[in-house]
Amino acid sequence: MLEFRVIPVLTILDGELVKTIKFKNPNYIGDPINAVRIFNLKEVDELALIDIGISKGITHEIDFNLIEEIVSESFMPISYGGGINSIDEVETLFRIGIEKIILNSSLLDFELINKISSKFGEQSLVACIDYKKDFFGKRKIYLKSGKSSIKLNFSDLISDLSKNGVGEFIFHRIDFDGVMSGYDFDGINDFINLTEKPSIILGGASGSECLNKIKTISNLSGSAASSIFVYKGNEKGILINYYK
Repeated sequence: MLEFRVIPVLTILDGELVKTIKFKNPNYIGDPINAVRIFNLKEVDELALIDIGISKGITHEIDFNLIEEIVSESFMPISYGGGINSIDEVETLFRIGIEKIILNSSLLDFELINKISSKFGEQSLVACIDYKKDFFGKRKIYLKSGKSSIKLNFSDLISDLSKNGVGEFIFHRIDFDGVMSGYDFDGINDFINLTEKPSIILGGASGSECLNKIKTISNLSGSAASSIFVYKGNEKGILINYYK
C-alpha cells in the first residue's frame, strides 16, 4: 500500500505564484522558486505545479524554462499540469525532470492519454477532475479552469480514463478552492469507490485537524492543499509553511 502523501499545490500565473478563490481572483503570493526552496527545508513529500495561464488566456504556451528552473531547485518530486495538449510537450516535461503529468483540459482526449500511458507508464499520468455542485445540488465536472462543463458522469469518465491508462486521480472541488472550510468528505467517499487507482482530494483544506481526518478514509492515497501552505491566520498573511 502506498504511503499517504500530503501535497502542496503551487498555482502559477504568468510566472508568479498566486492563489485563487473558487478558481477566480488570483492573489499574488510571491516567487515560486523561493517557495520551492522553503518546501525543500520542510521536507515535503512532493509538489504539484499548476499553471493556469493558458486556460485563462493570459499565456499561450507552457513555460518550460520556468518549470526547468523550479525542478532544478527542488529536492522533491514535482507533478505538472497546465496547457498540455501533445505528446511532444509531455516528452519535454519529463526530459526536464517532471515526475508526473496532470491533465484536466485534455481529459477527453483519450488518444493523447493512451499515448502518454503507453510510452511512459500509467504511473506517470494523473487526471485532475474539477467539479462543483449545480443549483440543484448535482455534482458536475468542469474543464479549462472551471470554464466548461461536460455531460459525462463521474463513473463513466473515471472508467474511460482508467481504461486508457490514467494511473492516479485528483478530485478537486471548485467551489471549495481557497475557502479553507474543510474538504468535501462526502464527495471523496463516493469517488474512491469508483476506482482502484490511487486517489487524492483537493480543495477546502482548513488545517491540521482536517488533514488528520482525511487520513482516516480508506483507499485514499493522499491529500493536496494550497491555501493552508501559503497563508497564515484569518487575515491570510503570506507565509510558506508545511505540516502533515
